[in-house]
Amino acid sequence: MKIEVLKTDLNKAIKSLSKIAKHKHIPILHHVLLDANIETQKLTITASDLDFQISIALPSQVSEPGQCTINAKELSWRLKETLETTIQIETTTERTIVRHGTAQFHPDGLTPSEFPLLPFNKSLHCYRIKESALKEMLTLANCATCVDSTRLSILGILLKPKNNEIHAVATDGKRLAIVKRELLGMNAEMPQVTIPNHVVKELIHLLKDTPNIVEINTSYDNVSFDWNNIRLIARPLYSAYPNYECVIPDSSTYAKILLDRLQLKGMIKRLCPNVKKETHVKLTLTENLLMLSTAESEASETMVIDYPKRQTTETGFNAKFLLEPLEALETEMIKLELDDRHTKGMSPGVIKTVWFEYIVMPVRMSQNYENNKI
Repeated sequence: MKIEVLKTDLNKAIKSLSKIAKHKHIPILHHVLLDANIETQKLTITASDLDFQISIALPSQVSEPGQCTINAKELSWRLKETLETTIQIETTTERTIVRHGTAQFHPDGLTPSEFPLLPFNKSLHCYRIKESALKEMLTLANCATCVDSTRLSILGILLKPKNNEIHAVATDGKRLAIVKRELLGMNAEMPQVTIPNHVVKELIHLLKDTPNIVEINTSYDNVSFDWNNIRLIARPLYSAYPNYECVIPDSSTYAKILLDRLQLKGMIKRLCPNVKKETHVKLTLTENLLMLSTAESEASETMVIDYPKRQTTETGFNAKFLLEPLEALETEMIKLELDDRHTKGMSPGVIKTVWFEYIVMPVRMSQNYENNKI
């Protein structure tokens, strides 16, 4: 193998991949696989942790095709220190040589055939969506993801194609997020697939707010995302996702209040400055007023709303659960839906926008604020 590549391109790719190439017990997974293709004149760099892998293709001048592995941490450090604009990589039968300017070094490497690649088969089950839309979907759904490792079936985000839309669904048992977006194309009726949390985190990091098209292929063994010379292949969660639709409340009888998102977010932050703590906030709905209060600080704040009923309804919620979707959303206005049929509301609250629905269970405002669960 003999190639020349821009330092900026190589450095950016290695920075993204070095976060994955750090498996504690398997030495080959400390390395990245470099694959030079003379026909496409591209260098493909791959990192894996066995559950998922990321490949990034870079434009390069390929004189001789071939493969090699290089320790990701060492290569990242070397690239950081060099001032040259181009990097040359060459392999011989005995070693790998990396040159930059007048300097050269011989990085640690293992046999390329030992590198564990996940299989990729272009499936009939393929659909396409804008990169910015997918990033927004995963970011919003991530507000409700489960982190309890004992609940294997919901340790990720469900992607469920439906008609010409795709739904991203996440729940932790106390809240449920559903994000909908329009698909740009779909080859066949798609099976639903659950993307593990750690893969979702990497996708959110890699995806950008651009109109590029992401192609998603699903099969029983893996799911892949292809966009802008990047390919991520992951093993999905095999446990069946629970029937989340049965817990969606019929909010047709709820009070529907249009609110300024930033104003509501500011009120919650002022009342609950430490949202990492288990803090509960009470929403009191009365004629043309919404009051937020908290027992911990005995503080309250009100905002004027369009609500003509004279009755008063109180509902308690976990402050963190209310705040997280408000911070992730970018829309100016949101719709808050509360059950106002009883003075002590014990029905779920709903935050809605055009493409987003967030259902959160209330907390008891007595008995030490014990939580309800979905």
